[in-house]
Amino acid sequence: MTGPNAGKRGQGSASDGGSRTPAARKRWWMPLVKLVLTVSLTWLILRGAGITLAEAWAVDWTLVRPRALPIALSMVLLALTFFVAAALWSRILLAFGERRVGLAEGASILVVANLGRYVPGKIAQLAGVAVLARRRGMSGVRATARME
Repeated sequence: MTGPNAGKRGQGSASDGGSRTPAARKRWWMPLVKLVLTVSLTWLILRGAGITLAEAWAVDWTLVRPRALPIALSMVLLALTFFVAAALWSRILLAFGERRVGLAEGASILVVANLGRYVPGKIAQLAGVAVLARRRGMSGVRATARME
């Protein structure tokens, strides 16, 4: 290698992998896993709703007229419900002797864990809450106590 970085290890071009950390090189497969999970969950939702792939592709998109205000309001209401749930969950955790969980942190845990609802059974959602809570220093058992 020539130029100002000649002789410096780990500072090569992106094509030689020198600018990527070892952890980043180990996670090259994560986008693929996310894609497979997204396709799988979409398939499960369609199957659960009794919709075939042919029916899903046969939608007449000229009839769809999205309006910004109702979409924005629904997004605000959804965010509000997660913040209310996070506030209530935080109070439950305090009653169990856990540390205080902020609204943003609690909502983050609940949003990610609620994605597990679309996997058949309740185990994925409960496991998600337990793992995410433990990563933040809380008891997984106490964190899942309010989950019904």
